[in-house]
Amino acid sequence: MSMCVFTLHPFYGAIHNPPHIRITGQVSKTLQSLAIGYQLAGELTAIHLPESSEHPERRDCLWKGTCFELFVKKTDSEGYREINLSPAGYWNIYRFDKYRKGMQEETGVAAPRIRVGIKNEGILKISTDIHLDAITALYQPIQVAVSAVIQTVTGQLSYWALTHPGPEPDFHHKDSFVIRLE
Repeated sequence: MSMCVFTLHPFYGAIHNPPHIRITGQVSKTLQSLAIGYQLAGELTAIHLPESSEHPERRDCLWKGTCFELFVKKTDSEGYREINLSPAGYWNIYRFDKYRKGMQEETGVAAPRIRVGIKNEGILKISTDIHLDAITALYQPIQVAVSAVIQTVTGQLSYWALTHPGPEPDFHHKDSFVIRLE
């Protein structure tokens, strides 16, 4: 198993004023699956957290609100997958042929079971496991970009990632794939 612990950093800019929170987590890869866990700590009362759904399902445009994201690609490949996870339990997985081109829903991956919990009123945890069958071959190394969009109760969005290589928030940027998992 290959694993990496991470801390996400907010994008700062003229119109981007992130809330006072901290986002950490870990991502790991086994032969068959990719596990991701996020921990958001801080003033959760300032964050818009959608209510849990009794019937989690695939949904589009989750990044328009609080959404945890993971980008996965085979090493040295232009194509990649975008995985979106909502604290409500909604999810989506998209396939891209290359940078922001050829976006399609990834139908070859089973629906992830998203686990969400709030601990001590100040910590939100969200995690899931993704089967890698449709994403990569066994034993193949992958590169990963981890990010999140956080919406405040006032509707303001902030953008969090391992790195922000461009002048605007861009989770798809090739230099965002900084984690390598064997």
